[in-house]
Amino acid sequence: MKEMHKEVLSHYDIMTLAEGPGIHIKNVLNLVNESRHELNMNYHFDHQSISLSDRHVLNDDFQNLVKFKNVMSQWDKALNTQGWNTIYLGNHDFPRMVSRWANDAPEFRAAASKMLTTYLLSMRGTPHYYMGDEIGMSNIKFDDIGDYSDLMTLNWFHLTKVEGGDTQALLESHKITGRDNARTPIQWDNTHNAGFTNGKPWLTVNPNYISVNVAEQQNRAYSELNYFRKIVRLRKDNLILVYGSYELLHAEHTQLYDYTRSIDDKKLLVLLNFSDRPIDEVIPLGLQLGKLIINNFPDFDCCQKTFRLLPYQSVIIEIEIE
Repeated sequence: MKEMHKEVLSHYDIMTLAEGPGIHIKNVLNLVNESRHELNMNYHFDHQSISLSDRHVLNDDFQNLVKFKNVMSQWDKALNTQGWNTIYLGNHDFPRMVSRWANDAPEFRAAASKMLTTYLLSMRGTPHYYMGDEIGMSNIKFDDIGDYSDLMTLNWFHLTKVEGGDTQALLESHKITGRDNARTPIQWDNTHNAGFTNGKPWLTVNPNYISVNVAEQQNRAYSELNYFRKIVRLRKDNLILVYGSYELLHAEHTQLYDYTRSIDDKKLLVLLNFSDRPIDEVIPLGLQLGKLIINNFPDFDCCQKTFRLLPYQSVIIEIEIE
């Protein structure tokens, strides 16, 4: 890696990113510490393995928020003063983020998608966003093994079958965890094959393309796509969301993920409801709340002592520092 950096990478104004299975918080600086002159960032997998078996069969707590907060906070700490972190929830090898980490039910999908976008764009590190997630694309959830193309799912299914195992349990789990869920064609509009092709796509288009597509969201002010654009601009205009320190607040709360971002004399509070139930008494730990910066719902009932978060609601609020 040092030789490659010296002979190739150092000659260009570029960013380098490792896909590093086997890289964890204890050894990541051996790869991305700037003084080593190797790579800039690492793509870790610790959160992706929360409560999954070797064949990606789900356990009951696969969306355990306390475990998730701990993993992501530990990674922030590991790269607090050296190196630089990456923040991501999905890619071509993982399911759609709204299905894996939140809720893709029709009544929750849009809000949950925006909430996860708030998380990705308000954490310290470089956010990585997978194509289609900006419109809230969700898992297709195939019922038949014959609909899959991914060899990982196919091989695990046939191996489980040969062993006399529960193939139906594997299929049900892969409706959430299967990699093909992220590989269905991008949903451009509500025409045939979601406007992606007039031919036969490599995977079936998700049937919800009729309502979940770029064209429908393009000019709708409160769409998932325009919320994504809004918070990208917010991050670009507020370097506190890029470089500010991160402090986790209610580490053991099973619904709420809240933290502060601070730089110099500025501080922001981020509140994320990772559940389908309202949180009726969010207590901001004595913080003096200021201006509401962004909200994925039209309204937010806020006072200085307690306030309410709706299911999958997310807000960023300025904190007044005396």
